[in-house]
Amino acid sequence: RIAGMAFPAPGESTEKGKVRLCWWGAGQAMLIGSTAAKVQNAALIDQSDAWAGFELKGPAAAEALARLVPLDTATMAEGATKRSLLGHMPLALLRTAEGFRLYTFRSMAKTAWAELSHSVKALAARSA
Repeated sequence: RIAGMAFPAPGESTEKGKVRLCWWGAGQAMLIGSTAAKVQNAALIDQSDAWAGFELKGPAAAEALARLVPLDTATMAEGATKRSLLGHMPLALLRTAEGFRLYTFRSMAKTAWAELSHSVKALAARSA
């Protein structure tokens, strides 16, 4: 247990209040929204300066991601997590009730923002 939550199954996350534990890969999880003071049988590494997070919300969020991510994000259930690519950048993706949270390396944040912005603007232009 980490921060009072069970370790998530592959492709899933667990939540307690505003804290979420996301599956991040084989034997790995990312604790988001809190720090874990005590954990047994686990190694903790502070990743807060290594990752950048984005939120993509709204009815066209999955469609905007379809241009950039090689996954069917429209069928992801709330709380589901996936590891993939955003264009050429490593991506961790979390499905939320409102849309998606996307995490990529901080060093790639500006490029990720540009790619997301371009996709959203292209969708807006197409519907206008």
